[in-house]
Amino acid sequence: PPTPVPTTQTPPTPVPTTQTPPTPVPTTQAPPTPAPTTPSPATPLPTAPASVDLTLRDDHTVITDAVSGTIGDGYAPQYEDNLRREVTVRGTDCLLTWTSMDVETAANCRYDAVQVQVGGQVEALCGTQPPAPMQLQGDEFTVRLVTDGSVTGAGFELRFECAGSASVPSTSVPTPAPTSAPTPAPATPTPSARPPQCSSCSACMATNGVCYQRTLQWCDQYPTFTWCGAGGPVPTSAPAATPVPTIRVTPTPPRPTPTPATPPGRCTDPLGGVCTAGCMASNGVCYRDLNRMLCELFQWTYCS
Repeated sequence: PPTPVPTTQTPPTPVPTTQTPPTPVPTTQAPPTPAPTTPSPATPLPTAPASVDLTLRDDHTVITDAVSGTIGDGYAPQYEDNLRREVTVRGTDCLLTWTSMDVETAANCRYDAVQVQVGGQVEALCGTQPPAPMQLQGDEFTVRLVTDGSVTGAGFELRFECAGSASVPSTSVPTPAPTSAPTPAPATPTPSARPPQCSSCSACMATNGVCYQRTLQWCDQYPTFTWCGAGGPVPTSAPAATPVPTIRVTPTPPRPTPTPATPPGRCTDPLGGVCTAGCMASNGVCYRDLNRMLCELFQWTYCS
Protein backbone atom coordinates (compact mmCIF):
# COMPACT_ATOMS: atom_id res chain seq x y z
CA PRO A 1 0.00 0.00 0.00
CA PRO A 2 1.27 3.56 -0.62
CA THR A 3 2.77 5.39 2.20
CA PRO A 4 0.57 8.35 3.20
CA VAL A 5 2.20 11.74 2.89
CA PRO A 6 1.99 13.61 6.14
CA THR A 7 0.22 16.97 5.85
CA THR A 8 0.55 19.91 8.11
CA GLN A 9 -2.71 21.73 8.66
CA THR A 10 -2.37 25.44 9.50
CA PRO A 11 -4.84 26.52 12.08
CA PRO A 12 -7.16 29.33 10.90
CA THR A 13 -6.10 32.77 11.87
CA PRO A 14 -8.79 34.30 13.98
CA VAL A 15 -10.22 37.53 12.55
CA PRO A 16 -10.01 40.28 15.12
CA THR A 17 -13.35 41.82 15.86
CA THR A 18 -14.02 45.17 17.40
CA GLN A 19 -16.98 45.10 19.73
CA THR A 20 -18.89 48.35 19.67
CA PRO A 21 -20.20 49.23 23.08
CA PRO A 22 -23.95 49.44 23.16
CA THR A 23 -25.31 52.95 22.82
CA PRO A 24 -27.27 53.91 25.95
CA VAL A 25 -30.86 54.73 25.30
CA PRO A 26 -31.58 58.21 26.64
CA THR A 27 -34.29 58.22 29.19
CA THR A 28 -36.41 61.21 30.23
CA GLN A 29 -37.11 61.26 33.94
CA ALA A 30 -40.48 62.74 34.68
CA PRO A 31 -40.50 65.15 37.64
CA PRO A 32 -42.15 63.70 40.71
CA THR A 33 -45.80 64.63 41.01
CA PRO A 34 -46.27 66.68 44.19
CA ALA A 35 -48.70 65.23 46.62
CA PRO A 36 -51.85 67.29 46.87
CA THR A 37 -51.99 69.39 50.01
CA THR A 38 -55.10 70.53 51.79
CA PRO A 39 -54.83 74.21 52.75
CA SER A 40 -55.26 74.85 56.41
CA PRO A 41 -58.34 76.88 57.21
CA ALA A 42 -57.56 80.48 58.19
CA THR A 43 -57.70 81.16 61.89
CA PRO A 44 -60.72 83.38 62.50
CA LEU A 45 -60.00 86.72 64.10
CA PRO A 46 -61.30 87.11 67.64
CA THR A 47 -64.57 88.92 67.87
CA ALA A 48 -65.62 91.26 70.62
CA PRO A 49 -68.00 89.66 73.13
CA ALA A 50 -71.55 90.93 73.11
CA SER A 51 -72.77 93.40 75.67
CA VAL A 52 -73.45 91.71 79.01
CA ASP A 53 -75.93 92.54 81.78
CA LEU A 54 -74.68 91.49 85.23
CA THR A 55 -76.27 91.59 88.68
CA LEU A 56 -74.50 91.02 91.98
CA ARG A 57 -77.39 88.82 93.11
CA ASP A 58 -77.23 86.34 90.20
CA ASP A 59 -73.61 86.68 88.98
CA HIS A 60 -71.69 86.69 92.27
CA THR A 61 -67.91 86.18 91.75
CA VAL A 62 -68.34 86.05 87.94
CA ILE A 63 -65.25 87.08 85.92
CA THR A 64 -66.12 87.95 82.33
CA ASP A 65 -64.45 89.44 79.24
CA ALA A 66 -66.59 92.25 77.85
CA VAL A 67 -66.32 95.65 76.27
CA SER A 68 -69.73 97.00 77.30
CA GLY A 69 -72.71 96.19 79.48
CA THR A 70 -74.52 97.01 82.72
CA ILE A 71 -73.95 96.08 86.36
CA GLY A 72 -76.59 96.37 89.10
CA ASP A 73 -77.31 94.96 92.55
CA GLY A 74 -80.24 92.85 91.27
CA TYR A 75 -82.30 93.08 94.47
CA ALA A 76 -85.83 94.46 94.49
CA PRO A 77 -87.30 96.54 95.96
CA GLN A 78 -84.25 96.96 98.26
CA TYR A 79 -80.95 95.16 98.73
CA GLU A 80 -80.45 92.90 101.76
CA ASP A 81 -78.43 93.22 104.98
CA ASN A 82 -74.98 91.68 105.54
CA LEU A 83 -74.04 91.38 101.86
CA ARG A 84 -70.63 91.08 100.24
CA ARG A 85 -71.11 90.32 96.56
CA GLU A 86 -68.96 91.27 93.58
CA VAL A 87 -68.35 90.81 89.85
CA THR A 88 -65.14 91.37 87.86
CA VAL A 89 -64.91 92.56 84.26
CA ARG A 90 -61.71 92.09 82.27
CA GLY A 91 -61.66 95.13 80.00
CA THR A 92 -59.09 97.84 79.22
CA ASP A 93 -59.58 101.56 79.82
CA CYS A 94 -63.23 101.33 80.91
CA LEU A 95 -65.63 104.23 81.50
CA LEU A 96 -68.29 103.79 84.22
CA THR A 97 -71.48 105.83 83.91
CA TRP A 98 -73.85 105.63 86.89
CA THR A 99 -77.57 105.57 86.07
CA SER A 100 -78.93 105.21 89.64
CA MET A 101 -77.65 105.20 93.23
CA ASP A 102 -79.56 104.65 96.49
CA VAL A 103 -77.21 103.27 99.15
CA GLU A 104 -77.29 104.23 102.85
CA THR A 105 -75.56 107.58 103.31
CA ALA A 106 -72.79 107.84 105.92
CA ALA A 107 -69.43 109.51 106.41
CA ASN A 108 -66.78 107.59 104.45
CA CYS A 109 -69.62 105.17 103.48
CA ARG A 110 -68.78 103.10 106.58
CA TYR A 111 -72.15 101.30 106.77
CA ASP A 112 -73.18 100.35 103.21
CA ALA A 113 -71.01 101.00 100.15
CA VAL A 114 -70.56 100.24 96.47
CA GLN A 115 -66.83 99.62 96.05
CA VAL A 116 -65.00 100.01 92.73
CA GLN A 117 -61.59 98.31 92.78
CA VAL A 118 -58.83 98.63 90.17
CA GLY A 119 -55.67 96.81 91.18
CA GLY A 120 -54.96 97.73 94.79
CA GLN A 121 -57.04 100.93 94.76
CA VAL A 122 -60.59 100.85 96.15
CA GLU A 123 -63.11 103.71 96.07
CA ALA A 124 -66.25 103.48 98.21
CA LEU A 125 -69.46 105.20 97.05
CA CYS A 126 -72.86 105.72 98.68
CA GLY A 127 -75.72 108.22 98.88
CA THR A 128 -78.79 108.96 96.79
CA GLN A 129 -77.20 110.84 93.87
CA PRO A 130 -75.45 109.05 90.95
CA PRO A 131 -71.69 109.72 91.07
CA ALA A 132 -69.84 111.40 88.24
CA PRO A 133 -68.54 109.18 85.38
CA MET A 134 -65.34 107.33 86.29
CA GLN A 135 -62.51 106.64 83.80
CA LEU A 136 -60.58 103.54 84.92
CA GLN A 137 -56.99 102.68 84.00
CA GLY A 138 -56.02 99.00 83.88
CA ASP A 139 -56.96 95.61 82.43
CA GLU A 140 -59.86 94.76 84.79
CA PHE A 141 -62.08 96.19 87.48
CA THR A 142 -64.31 94.81 90.27
CA VAL A 143 -67.66 96.19 91.49
CA ARG A 144 -68.57 95.08 95.03
CA LEU A 145 -71.61 95.73 97.28
CA VAL A 146 -70.93 95.60 101.05
CA THR A 147 -73.77 96.16 103.57
CA ASP A 148 -74.16 96.06 107.35
CA GLY A 149 -76.98 94.65 109.47
CA SER A 150 -79.50 97.52 109.21
CA VAL A 151 -80.88 100.25 106.91
CA THR A 152 -81.04 99.38 103.22
CA GLY A 153 -81.81 101.19 99.96
CA ALA A 154 -82.96 100.62 96.40
CA GLY A 155 -79.42 99.79 95.22
CA PHE A 156 -77.49 100.97 92.18
CA GLU A 157 -76.97 100.46 88.46
CA LEU A 158 -74.15 101.51 86.14
CA ARG A 159 -73.09 101.08 82.52
CA PHE A 160 -69.51 100.38 81.43
CA GLU A 161 -67.83 100.99 78.07
CA CYS A 162 -64.29 99.61 77.49
CA ALA A 163 -61.77 100.19 74.71
CA GLY A 164 -61.01 96.43 74.57
CA SER A 165 -61.13 93.17 76.55
CA ALA A 166 -58.69 90.43 77.54
CA SER A 167 -59.50 88.43 74.37
CA VAL A 168 -59.96 91.37 72.01
CA PRO A 169 -57.28 94.02 72.41
CA SER A 170 -59.13 96.63 70.39
CA THR A 171 -62.58 97.22 68.98
CA SER A 172 -61.27 98.96 65.88
CA VAL A 173 -62.48 97.50 62.54
CA PRO A 174 -59.77 96.79 59.89
CA THR A 175 -59.92 98.99 56.83
CA PRO A 176 -61.26 96.98 53.82
CA ALA A 177 -59.13 96.70 50.69
CA PRO A 178 -59.89 99.42 48.15
CA THR A 179 -62.08 98.40 45.22
CA SER A 180 -61.93 99.85 41.75
CA ALA A 181 -64.59 102.43 41.10
CA PRO A 182 -65.18 105.07 38.46
CA THR A 183 -63.27 108.23 39.14
CA PRO A 184 -65.74 110.90 40.24
CA ALA A 185 -65.63 114.36 38.84
CA PRO A 186 -63.23 116.61 40.74
CA ALA A 187 -64.99 118.58 43.43
CA THR A 188 -64.00 121.76 45.11
CA PRO A 189 -62.13 120.75 48.26
CA THR A 190 -63.70 121.84 51.51
CA PRO A 191 -61.15 123.13 53.99
CA SER A 192 -61.22 121.15 57.21
CA ALA A 193 -59.06 120.75 60.22
CA ARG A 194 -58.76 118.08 62.92
CA PRO A 195 -58.34 118.91 66.57
CA PRO A 196 -54.70 118.31 67.57
CA GLN A 197 -55.70 115.75 70.25
CA CYS A 198 -57.33 113.44 67.67
CA SER A 199 -54.03 112.05 66.28
CA SER A 200 -55.10 108.88 64.38
CA CYS A 201 -58.51 108.56 66.11
CA SER A 202 -61.53 108.66 63.81
CA ALA A 203 -64.27 108.47 66.44
CA CYS A 204 -64.51 109.69 70.09
CA MET A 205 -61.24 110.66 71.82
CA ALA A 206 -61.32 110.58 75.64
CA THR A 207 -59.23 112.84 77.85
CA ASN A 208 -56.89 109.96 78.71
CA GLY A 209 -56.01 109.38 75.04
CA VAL A 210 -58.27 106.34 74.48
CA CYS A 211 -60.17 106.29 71.14
CA TYR A 212 -63.71 104.91 71.61
CA GLN A 213 -65.32 103.62 68.40
CA ARG A 214 -68.74 105.08 69.25
CA THR A 215 -71.22 107.43 67.66
CA LEU A 216 -71.30 111.22 67.73
CA GLN A 217 -74.40 111.13 69.96
CA TRP A 218 -72.57 108.92 72.48
CA CYS A 219 -69.53 111.19 72.44
CA ASP A 220 -71.65 114.30 73.04
CA GLN A 221 -72.76 112.85 76.41
CA TYR A 222 -69.28 113.59 77.81
CA PRO A 223 -68.35 117.28 77.45
CA THR A 224 -64.64 116.58 78.07
CA PHE A 225 -64.40 114.11 75.14
CA THR A 226 -63.57 115.21 71.57
CA TRP A 227 -65.36 113.96 68.46
CA CYS A 228 -62.79 113.21 65.72
CA GLY A 229 -65.03 111.55 63.12
CA ALA A 230 -67.11 112.86 60.25
CA GLY A 231 -70.01 115.17 60.96
CA GLY A 232 -68.39 116.78 63.99
CA PRO A 233 -67.64 120.45 64.48
CA VAL A 234 -64.65 121.76 62.56
CA PRO A 235 -62.39 123.78 64.84
CA THR A 236 -61.93 127.33 63.66
CA SER A 237 -59.23 129.74 64.54
CA ALA A 238 -60.09 131.82 67.55
CA PRO A 239 -60.83 135.50 66.82
CA ALA A 240 -58.18 137.96 67.73
CA ALA A 241 -58.59 139.27 71.23
CA THR A 242 -59.85 142.84 71.48
CA PRO A 243 -57.22 144.94 73.23
CA VAL A 244 -58.36 146.27 76.56
CA PRO A 245 -57.93 150.04 76.75
CA THR A 246 -55.51 151.18 79.39
CA ILE A 247 -56.88 153.79 81.77
CA ARG A 248 -54.26 155.97 83.33
CA VAL A 249 -55.09 157.04 86.82
CA THR A 250 -53.49 160.25 87.97
CA PRO A 251 -52.49 159.84 91.61
CA THR A 252 -54.09 162.29 93.96
CA PRO A 253 -51.44 164.38 95.68
CA PRO A 254 -51.44 164.01 99.45
CA ARG A 255 -53.22 166.66 101.36
CA PRO A 256 -50.87 169.02 103.12
CA THR A 257 -50.87 168.74 106.86
CA PRO A 258 -52.23 171.98 108.27
CA THR A 259 -49.78 173.86 110.37
CA PRO A 260 -51.33 174.82 113.69
CA ALA A 261 -51.67 178.48 114.18
CA THR A 262 -49.36 180.01 116.70
CA PRO A 263 -51.39 180.75 119.81
CA PRO A 264 -51.41 184.25 121.07
CA GLY A 265 -48.73 185.33 123.44
CA ARG A 266 -51.02 184.94 126.39
CA CYS A 267 -51.15 181.15 125.68
CA THR A 268 -47.48 180.79 126.57
CA ASP A 269 -46.53 180.14 130.14
CA PRO A 270 -43.52 181.76 131.81
CA LEU A 271 -41.32 178.75 131.06
CA GLY A 272 -42.09 178.92 127.34
CA GLY A 273 -44.64 176.13 127.32
CA VAL A 274 -47.58 176.49 124.95
CA CYS A 275 -51.12 175.90 126.08
CA THR A 276 -52.84 174.38 123.00
CA ALA A 277 -56.07 173.00 124.40
CA GLY A 278 -57.64 174.71 127.29
CA CYS A 279 -57.55 178.01 129.18
CA MET A 280 -54.49 180.02 130.13
CA ALA A 281 -55.09 181.60 133.52
CA SER A 282 -53.73 184.98 134.46
CA ASN A 283 -51.10 183.31 136.64
CA GLY A 284 -49.69 181.42 133.61
CA VAL A 285 -51.25 178.06 134.45
CA CYS A 286 -52.81 176.14 131.50
CA TYR A 287 -56.06 174.52 132.50
CA ARG A 288 -56.76 171.89 129.90
CA ASP A 289 -60.13 170.53 128.84
CA LEU A 290 -62.01 173.66 129.76
CA ASN A 291 -64.42 175.11 127.27
CA ARG A 292 -64.56 178.66 125.99
CA MET A 293 -67.50 179.58 128.24
CA LEU A 294 -65.56 178.83 131.43
CA CYS A 295 -62.55 180.70 130.11
CA GLU A 296 -64.61 183.80 129.46
CA LEU A 297 -66.32 183.44 132.83
CA PHE A 298 -62.98 183.76 134.61
CA GLN A 299 -61.71 186.23 132.04
CA TRP A 300 -58.95 183.86 131.06
CA THR A 301 -57.52 183.31 127.60
CA TYR A 302 -59.03 180.45 125.58
CA CYS A 303 -56.32 178.60 123.69
CA SER A 304 -57.32 176.19 120.95
